[in-house]
Amino acid sequence: MQVIDLVQGTVIAKDVKPAYSFGKRLKGLLFTSSLPRQSGIHIQPCRSVHTYFMKYPIDIVYLDANQVVVGLDQSVAPGKRGSHFPSAFSVIELAAGRIEELALEAGQKLIIQPKGEK
Repeated sequence: MQVIDLVQGTVIAKDVKPAYSFGKRLKGLLFTSSLPRQSGIHIQPCRSVHTYFMKYPIDIVYLDANQVVVGLDQSVAPGKRGSHFPSAFSVIELAAGRIEELALEAGQKLIIQPKGEK
């Protein structure tokens, strides 16, 4: 899957793994040693995340049910809890620094789609 900013057409991440089952949501990015810059994981349903037992920081994008950004956490260090956004329906975990690099902001509309779709 890939994540695209609907207005700008910017690719946020090209290789996004879905985590929609209980087991995949539970595992998340645990047991991984890094997250490539163009990769991520989309966790749904999800209102908040943690980085317990992780080895590297991540950026977290919180989306509502319409895939509009409702919150952002930058460079959440290992062993920490992310924010809790009651209106969040899912999250996208990205490599640390991507939120700033892409100038992501609350209110942006994102699209999560199979690779190659427009």
